[in-house]
Amino acid sequence: MALKALITADEHKALATLLQAEYVADGEMFKVDIVMVNGLLLTDPTKIQTALQSERVLSKAAAKATKEAQDKITTLETQLAELSTGEPSEQQQKKLSALEKQLAERYEKQAKAATAALEKERDGLKSKIGTQSKQLSETLHVGGARAAITKAGAKEKLLLQNVLSQTRMVENDDGTYRTEVIGRDGQERLSPKSTDGKLLMSFDELVEEMRADAEFAPAFPASGPGGSGSSSSTARGGQSRGHTISVVDARDPGKYQAARAEANKAGAPLQIV
Repeated sequence: MALKALITADEHKALATLLQAEYVADGEMFKVDIVMVNGLLLTDPTKIQTALQSERVLSKAAAKATKEAQDKITTLETQLAELSTGEPSEQQQKKLSALEKQLAERYEKQAKAATAALEKERDGLKSKIGTQSKQLSETLHVGGARAAITKAGAKEKLLLQNVLSQTRMVENDDGTYRTEVIGRDGQERLSPKSTDGKLLMSFDELVEEMRADAEFAPAFPASGPGGSGSSSSTARGGQSRGHTISVVDARDPGKYQAARAEANKAGAPLQIV
C-alpha cells in the first residue's frame, strides 16, 4: 500500500490508528515519519521526478546547443563555398584551407566539451535518482510490509523477508509509485475478495494468507489450546484447507467465478496461488 508523503489533518484523522502512527505533525499538515537509512534521509519523494525532469531539460539544452553550433558551421561553409567559386589563387587556397581547419577544430572542441558536461551531469542525476529511489522503496515497500505484519500482531523478524520477497514497488505511468503482491510467475496476485478478476491482493491479505500456512505459524500469536499459532483454516500435516486457483486461471472471469462458486458451496476459502 502507498503512503502519501504529506496529508491534511482530516486525512490523518480518517486513517487507521496503526497508520496514524506513521505520521508526525508538520504545522497544519502531517508528513510521513521517515527514518534514516544508511545515513540517507528521504525528505521529499517528488525530488525523484524533479531529477528526472532536470535530466530531460539538460538533454534538450545540449541538443539545442549542438544544433546551433552546427548551423553556424553550415553557414560558414556556405560562405566558403561562395568564396571558392572559380579558380582561387594559391594564396586564397591557403587561406581557405586554414579557415576550414580552424572551423573543424572549433566544432570538435565544442562537441567534446558539451558531451563531457552532459555525461557528468547525467551521472550525477543517475546517482541521485538511485539514492532517492532506494529511500522511497524503504518507505513504501518495506514500510507497507511492516505495517501489515504489525497489524496482524505477527513477528516482523520471522515474516518481513518473506513478505518482501512476494511484493515489489513499481512506477506508474504518471511517475507515482505503488506496491503490489506478486506470485511465483512474477505477475500481480488477485485479492480473494475479487469478483471480477481485477481487484489486486493487498499486503494485509498476503499476511493473513501466511497465517493460514503452517510454515509461518510460529510468526503469529497462539490461537488455540495447542499454542501453535495456526488458524482454524490450517489442516493437520501443514496443508491448508480450501480451494485454490492459479493466477493465470484467475484472470479468466469464467474460470474464476466457477472456482469461487465451488469454494462457497464447500464452505471453504478460495486461494489464488
